[in-house]
Amino acid sequence: MERTPFARARALLSQTPVASSLAITLSIASALLIIPLLVTLGLLLDLLQHHGRIPAWNDIRPSLQTTINTRWSELPVETRQKWLSRLPLTKATENRLLSADEPTPPLDGLELEVRWRAMVAHELESRVNSDAAQAFLPAEKDAKPQPNFGILATLIRLDHHLASRPIAAIAATIPGTWETSDSYDGSRRYLLRLFLTMMLLTLLLGVCMNLAETYASRASLDAVTRLRRMIYHHSYRVGTQAVHSNIGNEAIGLMTKHVGALQQALHAQLTTHWMNPILLISLAVMAFVIDPILAVIAVILAVLVVALGHWVERRFVEQSEDGRKSAGSCLSLLEESLGMMRLVKCYLMELFNQSRVERQLAEYARSDRRRLRGETNARPNLILIILLGSVVLLFLAGRFILAESISLTGLLLMFVVLACLNWPITGVVRRREEMPEVQNSAAVVFDYLDRRSETPQLYDAAFLPPMNQLLEFQNVTVREYGTGQLLLNDISFQIIAGKRVCIVGPDDAEKLAIAYSIPRLVDANQGMVRIDGKDVKGITLDSLRSQIGLVLSHQLTFNDSVGNNIGCGDPSYSLPQIIEAAKLAHAHQFIQKLPHGYETIIGEMGTSLKRGEQFRIALARAILRDPAILIIEELPEGFDDLTRALIDDTLRRVMPGRTVLFLAHRRAFIKHAETVILVHKGRVDAVGDHRSLLETNALYRTLIAMELNDLAEPA
Repeated sequence: MERTPFARARALLSQTPVASSLAITLSIASALLIIPLLVTLGLLLDLLQHHGRIPAWNDIRPSLQTTINTRWSELPVETRQKWLSRLPLTKATENRLLSADEPTPPLDGLELEVRWRAMVAHELESRVNSDAAQAFLPAEKDAKPQPNFGILATLIRLDHHLASRPIAAIAATIPGTWETSDSYDGSRRYLLRLFLTMMLLTLLLGVCMNLAETYASRASLDAVTRLRRMIYHHSYRVGTQAVHSNIGNEAIGLMTKHVGALQQALHAQLTTHWMNPILLISLAVMAFVIDPILAVIAVILAVLVVALGHWVERRFVEQSEDGRKSAGSCLSLLEESLGMMRLVKCYLMELFNQSRVERQLAEYARSDRRRLRGETNARPNLILIILLGSVVLLFLAGRFILAESISLTGLLLMFVVLACLNWPITGVVRRREEMPEVQNSAAVVFDYLDRRSETPQLYDAAFLPPMNQLLEFQNVTVREYGTGQLLLNDISFQIIAGKRVCIVGPDDAEKLAIAYSIPRLVDANQGMVRIDGKDVKGITLDSLRSQIGLVLSHQLTFNDSVGNNIGCGDPSYSLPQIIEAAKLAHAHQFIQKLPHGYETIIGEMGTSLKRGEQFRIALARAILRDPAILIIEELPEGFDDLTRALIDDTLRRVMPGRTVLFLAHRRAFIKHAETVILVHKGRVDAVGDHRSLLETNALYRTLIAMELNDLAEPA
């Protein structure tokens, strides 16, 4: 079975198994801790309502009285005798109570209360332990029983309810929930233990949730860091294929928007993905245990409220959208009426046009009123539906209380549980809504990572020595990567080693396509680029690119120290070598004036430099590598007089013995070229020196007059 894109991202979490496992375990523990916390809250509410007192016979509901009578009659005589003997009874009363059948005359209230106490003692012994029965009904007739019994009172009121079994287990395991002492009665001691238990559970819940978030953040951050590293390395292989550099922008978008969405989804995968379903199931079971009928009614009512609310909201949204469209049409008509004033005046149409405008204004008011009604009435109506549902639920709950099928404590706990259910339900629904977008982000990221490199290196690629003969473009065709736009169309020309050539043309992308084809930043779709007779596709990329120095106007400096901007972080270049290159580029003087010299951070996050200064640093970077081929793009905005003079001096000193390719925007570089190649519509339109092209080529003269107007002076 093929994995989904998000599953591939999720697999990266396996690189941090400890953090991922701990995040999942702690998330599950957090969900499970909420249940005992709610149980403790229920016990606290019961204690506050009943003060830990076991109910009298007249306080229990009639249905339970009938059940108790049946159970008493089913007890063995020895068991009845055992508990009645602990009570101060006359022999006649004891005999009446020992009877399995209803005696004549019927038992009075006092006798029923006595029998109830004996039955309670038996229930406590059988469901808790003998100590609990002894606390309620001491074996010594003159012993004084406890005034209140903490959790035992809750157990007796629950009778054989589903919740009574865990309550009985708590009472049997923790006697402090009902035992008394000399300084505290049972209820106070029980209250203190409930308080401490809630505090401990709350602290544990907080610790588990915080640790789960911490480990989930650690694991998800590690996963997306790996993704971002993969995107960077892959962009190094394929990211230069586009002349317009949109691939770099694509990689930035992947690293920020799409990987950010994956980070949130991976974090949720380790936390709420596990916590919400477990909490949802646990709370639903707890609500069913409290009162199954009321729980089912609440769920049905909630479904009806949600369905009705969704229908109402959709109706109002549709009404608002219709009103908006109609109002937009009316505004267009009003715009037309306002724009025809000259026609109205010339043809004396004032009254006619005024009546048209009035009709249009009235229609616009009706449409906008419909829009406003849809936008403003949706929320109040949703609140009304929720309030009506809550009132109905309260009415039904009141009926349950009057029928004595649920206590007030149980009802309050039920409402708390139902309120808590909103948390996991909302989380589950939100995750389902977000998953399509997450899957889309994952698909975009992995489609990019699966993209094949368009500039592979042959396994038997040859090493390229410094160029000493000829650079040749032979029938080269280049199309823009991703768009298919034709940039170079069967272009051919030669550059002899050591010559200085300037590429001129109205389309910058065509000039850059020529420059990028030499170091294989862009590969020709057809034809060949040769250096000394060798196809660049058969040369190792490292040896090819080490012979080429690039100075591009849109990539002059980056955010780092001046030294790293020139040396590119290569430890093989010493500081004296970097300084020497900076001196050749006339950059050393202004670098020394920077706050920390060559250690000064420049770029967007550091010290700002002028464009001319950035250009000289980029020129020093290229000079440092002593390349055989130097490709220099002139700044589109040109240079000031001082910068131009400094760069001219640098070029006069570094150009001898090198093949130099200028990409000209203005006059500054054309005067250094021995040959000018005019490129137009992807083809070589003319080749010659500056003066001859001015005399023979109309397009070249037009470019000089319009774009390169400062070339009018003789070069």
